[in-house]
Amino acid sequence: ADSLNAPSDRSRNAFPIEEHIRTLEDDNVEFQIARGLLAIMDENVTKEEYRDCLKRVIEAKKSLLQQGQFLFLLEIITTLKRHARGTTLPDTRALALKGLKSFYTKSFISMTLTSFKKASGQAAQDGAKFVAALGQAVIPDLINMYCSTESDEEEKIIFDLLIRIGPKTFLEIRRRLKDTSTPFAKRLVKVLCCAEGEDVVQDLKRLKKHKDPEVQEAILEGLIKFKDPEGTAILRKLLQVKKNAVRRSAIALAGMHRIQDVTDDLVSIIRKIPLLKSHFVTNETI
Repeated sequence: ADSLNAPSDRSRNAFPIEEHIRTLEDDNVEFQIARGLLAIMDENVTKEEYRDCLKRVIEAKKSLLQQGQFLFLLEIITTLKRHARGTTLPDTRALALKGLKSFYTKSFISMTLTSFKKASGQAAQDGAKFVAALGQAVIPDLINMYCSTESDEEEKIIFDLLIRIGPKTFLEIRRRLKDTSTPFAKRLVKVLCCAEGEDVVQDLKRLKKHKDPEVQEAILEGLIKFKDPEGTAILRKLLQVKKNAVRRSAIALAGMHRIQDVTDDLVSIIRKIPLLKSHFVTNETI
């Protein structure tokens, strides 16, 4: 898996000393034991000693996850990646790789995302770092979480996380958008627009026939972002729509992206003698 082969740097500062001191004040013996065992694994130990320490550390990962010890879990997989790649002992490399694979099972990923969803504040930021380290293995479930969340704050955190994970995210988004009936298409298009390259524009154009107005709006914003002429043509049509909400949204897009080609269209919309409240709102928006 690409996630196992991704580069990882050794970081002695991955787990802050303040967090370590806090756990010493807690009745959290399991964490302290796991941390000590991980330190032993980093020394020149025999295969049997390494295997025994690894077994205890892996057994503790579910409990550590429930405690929200995201940074320590990140330190574990960072250490195992380094051992799987850098040690001169083949047996140790094989053991480290086996231990590392246990973090990529469907059940553990599901538990990770559940714990991440429950986290808040600094814990949520720490959880995001750990989820990102798991890489492409979390993408399908993470996209599901992104689509279903009702929290604007959570949506933003997961959106940033999906972009951070990288190209594999966009491949999964494209796969889902091939089905025109896929739910939450607007949110998927929003993520897709953060990809790079002309392929994105072609993807957006293929979605133009989508019937959902919100999806159409997201597609339009993407085309405008990539400065595609077709985006301006669609924007001009939306400015002529009689539905006030749609028109105001198009006006906002024109202003946000400073589309000079629709200046005349905007001027023609302005009510010389506004009679209704909606007229005043539209004039003010322009």
